[in-house]
Order: sequence, then structure tokens, then C-alpha cells
Amino acid sequence: MQKRKELLDLLNQCTNKQQAFFKRMYSHNNLDISIEEIVLKMETQQILNGIRQAKASILKNQDKIELKLNKLKNNILKNEN
Repeated sequence: MQKRKELLDLLNQCTNKQQAFFKRMYSHNNLDISIEEIVLKMETQQILNGIRQAKASILKNQDKIELKLNKLKNNILKNEN
């Protein structure tokens, strides 16, 4: 049960688009159910795969934010000179 909670916590950190992708992957026959219901019905291996995928998505999101911040910082420094 702890892994299910971990997966839900990770999915809550993902974008809406990433959550919709998760739904298509793990509940393609019924996209109307909630992510919580999907996770509740998942088998152990699926949960572990979902955790891995959600972590990768979160890291990707963080990398994008870091790149944007670095570009902004560089633009500010360039404008100061």
C-alpha cells in the first residue's frame, strides 16, 4: 500500500498532460476513472513501473525549469552590461 501512495504523490507532481498520458497507459479502456482508482487497481509491477516513469517525468520538468531560469539569468546579466 505504501508504493501506491508513493505513486500517487509522484503523479500529483506531474503536469496535467503527463497525468493524462499515465491514464492512457494504464487505463486506456476507461479514461473516465480517477488516477486514484487506476492506481488502486494496478498490479505490483505496474506500480513499480509507474513510479519509475513518474520520477523521470518530474526530473524532466525540473530540468526544463532550470534551463528557463538559466536563460532568464543570462538575459538579465547581458542586459546589465
